Amino acid sequence: MLVGWSPYCCRISLSVHALSWAYAFVVLDGRVYEVMDVAVLEADLGEVVGEVKTMADDMDGSYYGDASNMYPIGTTYRSVKGEAVEDVLAVADESGWKRAEYRNDARSACVTT
Repeated sequence: MLVGWSPYCCRISLSVHALSWAYAFVVLDGRVYEVMDVAVLEADLGEVVGEVKTMADDMDGSYYGDASNMYPIGTTYRSVKGEAVEDVLAVADESGWKRAEYRNDARSACVTT
């Protein structure tokens, strides 16, 4: 056993990190969008602009590419009529479409929160 190492410190660290996801997010082309609890009507949907291709890692907080921390791989993103894709997306959700608003740029190909 390593001096100063405890199996309990790892459990605590992981539990604290698992609670650190402040909100559901999706990433498209290096831009992080917060998925809001706001419905987007079918009539307001534009073209398909992307989809979730990877999942964020709950253990270390890393993510890369077009990722999400809550939505499964294959979840579709669409543009919203009258809104720039750089600012707003519509994200497929089991209840319909949810509004996702730009929050920040991903810092690199592998980002840790």
